[in-house]
Amino acid sequence: MAAEESRSLVLRYFQEIVNKHDISPLREIISPRMLDHDFNEGMSPAPDHSHQHRRRMGDVFPDVHDDIEVIAVADDRMAVRVIGMGTHSDELYGVPATEK
Repeated sequence: MAAEESRSLVLRYFQEIVNKHDISPLREIISPRMLDHDFNEGMSPAPDHSHQHRRRMGDVFPDVHDDIEVIAVADDRMAVRVIGMGTHSDELYGVPATEK
């Protein structure tokens, strides 16, 4: 996949799925081989778990908005630095909601 195509998919992921809370394009965007470091231990990064994870994050941070600061592409790897803002409205990893 070309660097520009990869960047386009990353932008689409954050704009549509994260910021607009629309998980319908997730299977189009995410490869079954994707490695997402947001997943809990023992949770596979396969597309089904990506759906579960995004839904859960939408419950925890219903007003989340992520701004991409940097996208770095090298060969077949990509790193994205994101600044996220949202209200912690539900329990997450044992931490009760703070409403902050």
